[in-house]
Amino acid sequence: MDLLKRFFRADKVEFSEKVRYRMKYDRNPLLITLQDKYLVRNYANSKGVNTAKLLYVTNNAETIPFEQLPPKYLIKMNHGRKWNILGFNSKFYLFEDGKKLVNDDGTFINIEKASKYEMTQTEVVKKCNAWLTQKYRRTEWAYQHIIPKILIEEFLESRDGKVLKDFRMYTFHGKVRTISVGSA
Repeated sequence: MDLLKRFFRADKVEFSEKVRYRMKYDRNPLLITLQDKYLVRNYANSKGVNTAKLLYVTNNAETIPFEQLPPKYLIKMNHGRKWNILGFNSKFYLFEDGKKLVNDDGTFINIEKASKYEMTQTEVVKKCNAWLTQKYRRTEWAYQHIIPKILIEEFLESRDGKVLKDFRMYTFHGKVRTISVGSA
């Protein structure tokens, strides 16, 4: 058994240690697909998992058809984290991970508080094009192999208008061992 397999089977190794070890040493090409928010959609669908409806994909923010988009949508980069902008009723908000715009109960903060995160369409284009030139976390191998794209997805929310919960399931040796639940 190689060192990596022995490391992951060790009972006394903490979860965070395993994550850091994989980030540093694991070069499985599947990790590129799983980190790429565009490529992972096809992978998820092939496993029977539905994803948010993809409205538009581009590598140039000037081509985004803002006038053809629905009232609510999310602009996100496929090659990083917290590079998100919310399109909401013809306005734009720097969404990042959502924590600044969403209350703990899943409702949106009031518009007065949200205004400090508001952006113009010109600022959105400039911000997206800047993100396209950046590499996310140079210490994470898989991100360095992702071809940057701008994704525009439908905005998912619950029937009562709240932001949906985010469920993350961590598997070890093919079995779910940890579940993390959050919002935004």
